[in-house]
Amino acid sequence: IAPCNSLLGNPTALRRLRETRGASLMSGAKNILDDWRNNHGIPRQVSGANFSVGNNLATTPGQVVFRNEVLELIQYENPRSNVYRRPVVMVSAMINKYYALDMTPDRSLVRHCLDQGLQVFVVSWANPQVEHAHWGIEHYGRAVAEALTAASDITRCDAVNLFALCSGGMAMSAMAAWLSARGDSPIHSMTIGVCMLEMAATDMEMSAFANEALYERVKKRSQKHGILRGHELETSILCMRPRDLIWSQVVNNYLLGEEPPEFDLLYWNNDWTNLPAALHADVIDMFSTGSLLEPGCMQFGDVPLDLTSVTCDKYFVAGRSDHITPWEACYRTASGFSGERRFVLSDSGHIQTLLNSPAKSRARFFRSDVMPDSAGDWLRCAETVNGSWWSDWATWLKERSGTMRRRPTRSGNRRYPGICAAPGTYVHQSSEFRE
Repeated sequence: IAPCNSLLGNPTALRRLRETRGASLMSGAKNILDDWRNNHGIPRQVSGANFSVGNNLATTPGQVVFRNEVLELIQYENPRSNVYRRPVVMVSAMINKYYALDMTPDRSLVRHCLDQGLQVFVVSWANPQVEHAHWGIEHYGRAVAEALTAASDITRCDAVNLFALCSGGMAMSAMAAWLSARGDSPIHSMTIGVCMLEMAATDMEMSAFANEALYERVKKRSQKHGILRGHELETSILCMRPRDLIWSQVVNNYLLGEEPPEFDLLYWNNDWTNLPAALHADVIDMFSTGSLLEPGCMQFGDVPLDLTSVTCDKYFVAGRSDHITPWEACYRTASGFSGERRFVLSDSGHIQTLLNSPAKSRARFFRSDVMPDSAGDWLRCAETVNGSWWSDWATWLKERSGTMRRRPTRSGNRRYPGICAAPGTYVHQSSEFRE
């Protein structure tokens, strides 16, 4: 109901209407029609005409060396002659395409790691369809466990460093507890970014509307359809910040008749993936009950999960202005584990925390290896560091990556030969239903 969100209440739009003799109104109407036809009625945030995955996004050279129904595992080519023996396996959120880790050459965490001499593998998720409604956290965790075995075999290393983000961190936390319970964990260290394992009533505005009845209704809806479509999930995220993520586009695209901007991050953010009903239910149950933080409350098959059994060294990253996974909730995630832990708080939002290249001159973060009970107490005793947490993390990770060796002369090995060039095939799968 803000006046500026309507044509008659927006002086800039009225002036543009006069200056263009009505052309801006015609362009705006064209944009509205295009969004209703081709974008599920959601105002476009970005023009994707000049972006292409594999051409100017996700361009780091590599090979898919392992594939199952859930994921492709990409091994990247090292530019240095010597590399660290122990690899890092990166796992992005299941609700997004992986290439936020390899956006553009100047903002690629993958390239940054390669430049540090690290061997890098990345998980690229399949885009689930209705027939995959049964894929839950356990299904994803077991699929990644197969990928860890492949990475370990290819590098001839008995353990790997695991890096997981957001919902990927949820699944990998559960998987790590499962592997620890089996007594054969291939995980040497874990890095978990912008990930919360429960949602408290004070964490965010949407918590005020959350109750058991709503949780059950939402789960039943996705179970009925078998899947939560990518654009439906995206809409719910947009509604967390409607002024910035919805109404600013309404004014720009519809009232002013302008084209949306070209921005690689927004292009990735609008490259939707689907959420299987089982995974959706698991995430809701985890948020509402904190089941993974309670030892034995959650299970993989008949194996009870206990995060305190995961004793490897851990590095946690959160964003101070993150509206999707509030940093206080991410701190509680870190508190649920045992072992040596470092918690780092980037002075930025959810995605900006990830794309925190050292090239950013104004970047800063807070760091402490001490983990008091309260997030507020942690912040008061944490040191402020100017620069990107990428540099701090790379130093921490290299200390846990073993000795140096000659770089591999080819991707994969006899057991896991190269299948196709990066970025692979799964990243191109559409979130739309197959007829």
